[in-house]
Amino acid sequence: MKTTLIAAALTVLAWCAPVAAHPPQGAVHAWGAPARGPAAAGVPVPAASDGSRVLRPDSTAEASWDTSRARMMAWLGHIKMTGNLEGHFRGMRHRDAFVGDSGVMTDIYFRRVELGIETSFSDWATAIAVLNSEFIGDPMQKGDERITVDEVHFDLRERGTPVYFVFGKRTLSFGEFENALVTDPMTQDAYEIKKVGATIGFSGPLDADVSATVYKGDELVTHLFQSALFDTNRVKRDVLEINNLGSFVVAASSTPVEDALTLFAAFSSEPGTDKRNTTANAGFSFKLPFFANVAIDVEYMKALQRELYLLDGGRSSRESRESVLAATLSYSFTVKRSILHNRGLYRARRQYRRAHPIEAALRFERFGDDGLSGRFAAWSVRHRYLAGGRYTFYQSGDVAVYLGLEYRRTEFRVPFGQANAVNPSNDEGYVAFGLDF
Repeated sequence: MKTTLIAAALTVLAWCAPVAAHPPQGAVHAWGAPARGPAAAGVPVPAASDGSRVLRPDSTAEASWDTSRARMMAWLGHIKMTGNLEGHFRGMRHRDAFVGDSGVMTDIYFRRVELGIETSFSDWATAIAVLNSEFIGDPMQKGDERITVDEVHFDLRERGTPVYFVFGKRTLSFGEFENALVTDPMTQDAYEIKKVGATIGFSGPLDADVSATVYKGDELVTHLFQSALFDTNRVKRDVLEINNLGSFVVAASSTPVEDALTLFAAFSSEPGTDKRNTTANAGFSFKLPFFANVAIDVEYMKALQRELYLLDGGRSSRESRESVLAATLSYSFTVKRSILHNRGLYRARRQYRRAHPIEAALRFERFGDDGLSGRFAAWSVRHRYLAGGRYTFYQSGDVAVYLGLEYRRTEFRVPFGQANAVNPSNDEGYVAFGLDF
């Protein structure tokens, strides 16, 4: 709420400041004198013939007013407000993929409403706050239409210095989540870590970047259980109370071949009920040297260690070390470099859309449940096949209007004896209409 009020106040200030400095021609103060800058700070003079009193402008006060106004306008010049609106139409072959013949379902809803407030008061200090509301009107995700602070962090990076610091809430550097389609990749659905954290990083030649982030909580496994990749009615975990900082991410990336090959990897460790939950991430982004319009993006997530989940009132005797693979083949009709990584971040998503205004893509995803479906008699996602793209039909300055299309087919692992109760697959279609401003 405070951030919303600040944003509103800054908007009002930016609109009112020029008006206050240059009132309409012929405007008159309440005491009868023509409006002229800071006339309220002027010097009284004898009454006029009609008995009214006017103020004689004070040149010193007027100079002070001009200086204050200049400072305020310079300060407002460091603030940039941007946003994104994206609405979705969705059609599903099975309204409930896990209930036999549940019938077709169609929906229309707002996928996201975002407002970004960015500042850069110096070359080495920047900050951003992003307010958003998601899944407005979506009966599946049940968006509550509340405005939340999705990102808020400041970045300290001296030009020419390899060390940098980031503090605040954001999607941490565990995964790149490249996405040329409408819906988020399975890697992001399962493993995005969005928490308040403190990061120290080092950059070097070949666009190398190494960072370490500390934060609090068990966000990764919590997100995994919210991903709808397996049946959480049968697979459960204990609620874990965490009182201290104890989670961390170490990440590294490099571009050994400029504009052609980027490599990245990361390691995450969080507290668990009986042991720590550790996960590895690795992948690459490759553009064909002889055909730069074509890109191949591959990302792999693998659980290295997992707490024991609950099974029939007790604990499973074996860990379920799941994995996710996402591989995308895309064709961009324009070739522009997208510098920022980690598509979980607001600025990176905007930059990617601007760098790829017209794009077509195919994506294959696989969820490896490490035998979880059989041990818990639970359904789980096996594969996803996706095709679609985005077409930006208007772009001018910071404003862009785009249309996105996607077809998605999901195949499931069905437990023995539940073939009639759970559909083996589901087909979905998405149409997205978005506005960047």
